[in-house]
Amino acid sequence: MKAIESEQPTHLIINTDPGCDDAVSLFSTAATASKEFTEVDSIAIYGNDSTHQTGKNLSTLRVIIEELRQTGSFFPELKYFSGAEKALDKSEPFQENTDDIFGKHALEGIERKTTKLLEPSGVIYERIARNPEATAHALSLGAITELAQMITRKDMVGKVKSITVMGGVFFEEGNRAPHLSWNFSCDPRALEVVLRESEKQRIPFTLVPLDLTQKPELGLTADRFAWLYKELNLRGSHAIADIIKTLVGTESTYYKFSVSPDRTIGNRKPPYDRIGFKGAAIHDLTARMVQENPENFEIYPIQVLVDEKGQIGTAPSYMASDDFHLHTIQVAMDVKDSERYWQQVVDSLSQYR
Repeated sequence: MKAIESEQPTHLIINTDPGCDDAVSLFSTAATASKEFTEVDSIAIYGNDSTHQTGKNLSTLRVIIEELRQTGSFFPELKYFSGAEKALDKSEPFQENTDDIFGKHALEGIERKTTKLLEPSGVIYERIARNPEATAHALSLGAITELAQMITRKDMVGKVKSITVMGGVFFEEGNRAPHLSWNFSCDPRALEVVLRESEKQRIPFTLVPLDLTQKPELGLTADRFAWLYKELNLRGSHAIADIIKTLVGTESTYYKFSVSPDRTIGNRKPPYDRIGFKGAAIHDLTARMVQENPENFEIYPIQVLVDEKGQIGTAPSYMASDDFHLHTIQVAMDVKDSERYWQQVVDSLSQYR
């Protein structure tokens, strides 16, 4: 995306369920988004835990970012909100957790006590809607529900200028079942709503599937983490280096889960058989990198359909029905220069001291 050329309010709206990989993505985004946006609005949603807990996690990240951001650095205005608690067709709030994947409360070892409450996400939508000059770009890192709720608001029509979504899987193994990712399977109806509305409103839609985020060259292997940790320390970014180490370093719960041969930690065993990765997949960081630097990725227009389970596939994999239609979207399938990718990660995280 291009740098801001005026003071016209340009919002980045991030739907997130922090989550260790969400945290890395949010740290990177907060440090670089001022090149593109006047304000970053992060919305806590259900997924890696209940919205109640992910809201606490987001508040933790808020405290850490405020502590570590450099005096005089060009961080955008950062705002934090609470969003979707359940899928569109569910009556009760989501209450599961991923402690055995990401550690306690999905944010292993970095939790901070904070009493500041998050405002509901409707507050930011209303503020954007009231300002005739304001526009928004959406980045969805978790359950697709909040995005569906935003895009169907009448007062947001014409305000959303692009959508980037992390989720789905075409040819790789999913994190829910073969060819099925949790971010979509949790609310298939919301995914169909988002695809239809983005077409109807002519909003550019880019999908970042697990086919890309699980690429070996984007995984945080032991060697790659050692390099990242060393580079951050050489630049004086000791505190953020230690935080990244706690979240996704080689001794973290998430790293051990990722490289475990049977991928079983605690009582959780994913419903597919795969030899362990050689490193942790930082899915949400990749999604932000695609949004920020699309020129470094192979992005293709692909016709897709969604089924009632939330599985997204290339046409004619599925037949369209009355409920689920054919859509053409942009899909990021490969990275062009992985060394450039990781250098940009270091450059962003080294903005912290």
